[in-house]
Order: sequence, then structure tokens, then C-alpha cells
Amino acid sequence: MSFMHGRWIPRLIVIVVAAACVAATVLLTKVAAQRHVEQKLAASQTDGFPEVMFDLPDFTLTNQLGEPFGSIDLRGHLWIAQFFYSRCTTICPMVTGQMARVKQFLDDQQLDDVRMVSITVDPEHDNVDKLVEYAHRMNAQLPQWAMLTGDKPAIWGLVENGFHLAVSESDDPNNPIAHSASLVLVDGEGRVRRCYHEMNVTAQAQRNFELLANDLAALRGKEQP
Repeated sequence: MSFMHGRWIPRLIVIVVAAACVAATVLLTKVAAQRHVEQKLAASQTDGFPEVMFDLPDFTLTNQLGEPFGSIDLRGHLWIAQFFYSRCTTICPMVTGQMARVKQFLDDQQLDDVRMVSITVDPEHDNVDKLVEYAHRMNAQLPQWAMLTGDKPAIWGLVENGFHLAVSESDDPNNPIAHSASLVLVDGEGRVRRCYHEMNVTAQAQRNFELLANDLAALRGKEQP
């Protein structure tokens, strides 16, 4: 018995070492991929044509009418994404205000084919009834402006792994969720073209708004014959 046990020890060591090597390779690959995305996110603040940054995964959530709504409904449309929650009293009012400004710009320029998507990161509180109230307050109407709720793990996974933005629980009882203040421009094939960070900072928001207007013109001009 001891002889057989002795024969298995080297094999077990080989298996453990091989498993550790595979795990390390997977981890390093993920870290490298994340760094690549972070570099693209940082570079997206520079001027120039909004090149493809990365693809978004397909998703399906629920809009303010209680209907399924997701990536398939946005195919063929440029769209601007925002993350918010209705009881947020810090960055959300400012960033949603910038979304309202985008809406006014789209209306003034008659860009009826461009879509806006606001996704709550607090779906356990922001049910369809809450979205109806919030949408009414912001004059958000389909098909132009969709407000989405759904399953919390799915939404947080989409934020972190799809858009590569931050979201987490907060120690602030008045604002229990910390999340990104960015807007994100996505093309008609579900590819992120640019992230506009710090939309809660007035000076940066103004620069980003001008950059977004230029990006929409550039992408719409390229897509049209």
C-alpha cells in the first residue's frame, strides 16, 4: 500500500503544478485583457474619430412599459447609455440632467434614429412603476429613451463585464450604491465607441457634450451612403 502511495505522490505533484499553471495563465490573460480595456477607456477621452473599443454582450432587460427590451431592439441604432438609480441624490441628478440635454440636442437636430438608454443599478427598488414615474419626470418616451430594470446580478454583470465600468455597494445609507458617472456611445452593431467620463463635473460635461455631438455626426456620416 505504501509503495502505491509513493508512486502516486509524484503524479499528484505534477497534476497540482499543472493546474496552478493553467490557473495562473487564465488569470494573467484576464488581467491583460482588463488592462487593454482600461487603456482604451482612458484613450477614449481624446479627440478624433471614435474607433471601436470593444463589443458589448447581448442583453435583455425590462423597459418602463414592462416590456422586454435589449440589445436586439438597439440594432442598427447609435445609442447612448447611462447608469442611474431613482433614489440617488449625488451624481445621478447631474448625469441624468446631461441625458436630458442630449435628448434636447437630438430633438433640435432631428436625430430621430439615435436612441438613449438609462439602466438602473438598483432594480430591487426601481421596479417598472418607479421607472414610469422617473421617465415621466424626465420626459423619457419610447422609442427614443428607454429606461430599464431587471435582475440585479444581470445588470451589475453588464455594467462591470460588459461596459467595464464600476458599480458597488456603498456605506452611505442615503446613497447605497456607488457607480460610474459616465455616458457611453454604442454603435448599431453593439460596439462601444467612446466613454464620456465625469459627466457630473460641469466643465468636463461641457467638453464631453461637444465631443459627443461631433462623434454622432462622424458616425452617422460614415453609416449613411
